[in-house]
Amino acid sequence: MRRRPPRTVEPTLNVHLARLLRQQHLLVEAERRVSVASGSIQIDGFLYRDTDAIVIEAEFEPAISVRADAQSRLGETLDGKKVTLAVALVYPDQLRAVPDSALEGELARRSDLRFSVGELRESHTLLVTDPRNARWTAETTGGVRDLADLLWDKWTESSSDREELTQLST
Repeated sequence: MRRRPPRTVEPTLNVHLARLLRQQHLLVEAERRVSVASGSIQIDGFLYRDTDAIVIEAEFEPAISVRADAQSRLGETLDGKKVTLAVALVYPDQLRAVPDSALEGELARRSDLRFSVGELRESHTLLVTDPRNARWTAETTGGVRDLADLLWDKWTESSSDREELTQLST
């Protein structure tokens, strides 16, 4: 009987992604269990800010539900922080075949990650869970650095922590 080569699973890739994003001065935690009103859930990637949070939801291609998963996080309160930004990230299927020992380097070299960022819009007429209550960027294809740049841009647009962010980026 032929043995199948090991396949990379999404949580492993999420851990490597978080490590690479931390190298870009984004304090990302991967595969974190966080508390919600109904108990606890596992988040692919999580960034805290002083009063709110950013989540990353990731899937391998074809990633049919990744945007809906990210959308569902907007407005939730996780560990006491309201989610105001959510990332829908799609990993190329080819990364499944990369051995764990080479995965972080391969992920750092890739320029075919697909992602978009949803931002919660406060509205008095819409429920938080209403999809019209979020504004999404167009889907972008790029690498980890491109994702980090987009997160920094979105973070500084919506953050009151500009002085702290300036210190972190230098």
